[in-house]
Amino acid sequence: PELDLVSLASNNPYNSTAMAGDNVTLTVQSREALQTLELVHEDDTLESLTPNGVDGKQWIYSREIQSGETGPVNFLLRFTDLVGNAGIEVSQTTDGSSVSIDTAIPELSSYTLSVNGSSNFTAKPGDMLKVEFTTNEAISRPTINLAGHEVTASGSGTSWSAEQVLSSSDTEGLVEVELTLIDLTGNSRTLRYPETDYLMASYSFSGNANDDSGNGNDLTPHGGVALTHDRFGSVLSAYQFDGNDGFFEANQPITIGSSSNTLEFWVKIPKIGFAGLSSNERVGILFGDYNASPNANWEIHDDGQTRIHWNNGEIDTLGYKDLRDDKWHHLIFVRDLTENKFYSYVDGEPDIAYDTSGSNITLSALPRIGGDRRNSNGGPNFHGKIDEVKIWNVALDSSQVLMSSSVVRLDTSIPTLTSVMLSSSNNSQNLAKPADNLTLVFTVSEDIPQPTVNLAGHALIPSNSSGDGKTWQAVYTVDNTTLNKNVTFNIGFSDAAGNFGDNVTTVTSGTPILVDTEPPFLSKVKIRSNNDNSTLAKAQEMIFLEFESSEKIKINEIKIDNMCRIIISSE
Repeated sequence: PELDLVSLASNNPYNSTAMAGDNVTLTVQSREALQTLELVHEDDTLESLTPNGVDGKQWIYSREIQSGETGPVNFLLRFTDLVGNAGIEVSQTTDGSSVSIDTAIPELSSYTLSVNGSSNFTAKPGDMLKVEFTTNEAISRPTINLAGHEVTASGSGTSWSAEQVLSSSDTEGLVEVELTLIDLTGNSRTLRYPETDYLMASYSFSGNANDDSGNGNDLTPHGGVALTHDRFGSVLSAYQFDGNDGFFEANQPITIGSSSNTLEFWVKIPKIGFAGLSSNERVGILFGDYNASPNANWEIHDDGQTRIHWNNGEIDTLGYKDLRDDKWHHLIFVRDLTENKFYSYVDGEPDIAYDTSGSNITLSALPRIGGDRRNSNGGPNFHGKIDEVKIWNVALDSSQVLMSSSVVRLDTSIPTLTSVMLSSSNNSQNLAKPADNLTLVFTVSEDIPQPTVNLAGHALIPSNSSGDGKTWQAVYTVDNTTLNKNVTFNIGFSDAAGNFGDNVTTVTSGTPILVDTEPPFLSKVKIRSNNDNSTLAKAQEMIFLEFESSEKIKINEIKIDNMCRIIISSE
């Protein structure tokens, strides 16, 4: 007996492919009626197929594809005719048809979010935001949302991009990105940034060390930790660790020892020889509780590379990238129980891939950031800056890691000056002479990088002694070259995103200050008496000193012959 038709097809729109939930159908037609037609399974068990109709020559067999299956649909048919003659086993279709199973969701291979063509951390209204990404397989046109706007994707196959001009009505803060990817089989996934599901703790370090996740895992500072600039240029928005005794301690255990977990950090580590970091010294602990029992540490080790130290050394593995370059880097550590692996990523790129996830442990000690629990100082303490610490009790995958490594913060606020005051060190507050100081103090509505100041015709570098980026002071010492006129000034300023405020040239309170650098001089100086001979004087007669001044003056005293001192007041 022979089979005239053997054909495979799926009910997928692309009938040569199938994903989980699709049905694959095997259609068979024989040249003569058959006694048996059996499907041989991989374990050599047989499944008898029931013919369609009464002639015993047609069969249709279907099954549903299950999640996790992959590769081509294979089959093996055994059959006999009515008198028992066995046909030659068939494992291929007669019409060249085939079905390939694809149940894997598409993943990102690369991802970049840029502003005006460069990889900036910040953006302002009017800037062009662009997302560019590639995928590990061809996809249909993706759905892309940037900053809340659905935008048109450009590209094909595995390479795609989209753009959006940001506006003042867009939500300020980290720009939200959403990608919906659908492969040619129909497997789909939606990726979002920021990712907030399953957060155990989140520390933005924006002026404090409170937990933003809502779980109450607030931190207490110890030793040499201080607020500093973050990667967006915002002041008091990241923490500087001194490498000596600075660390934070959580107020309760963060229970991630018996589950998959992900830890995220932004770090800036000084170069060797700077900020107290020597060449053979550990950069320090990022997060950990060593030497509690059991314990786990996530670190930057003595060659500047990432380190995972799990369960008192059951796993002790190092990355390979030296991060001691005084630049911001994005770090993610993943424990994946499903894949039974530990991973680390640096700036979205793989750094550690360890082939076991280790034993589940109960982390019951209070964990520390910037140190661990081996001594009261938290050593080995971290050298450098740490920002945006997040901890999840799930494993983020490589696509989510890529999206979190390339982020942009939108700043829609235009800075303004809320207070501008000008003062003089002269006794008369509205006057100034050579050697007097003119002091311009102004307060900005938000923290800004160093503004520009021109005071009394001179360019000055203002100072921000408080470090808050808001209260600035510029001081100019009057000299003989200063113009004799009311003091003028001009303040130019913008925020870290490049939003420019209107230049300010007037004070919010106070009176003008006049600069006078020209010494007064006297003319027509005469002395006389009221004697008939005005060049002579006897006892009880008056002596008059008369003169004119080049400008209005104040006379403190007049001495005549060092014998008579007359104090008079100015007119």
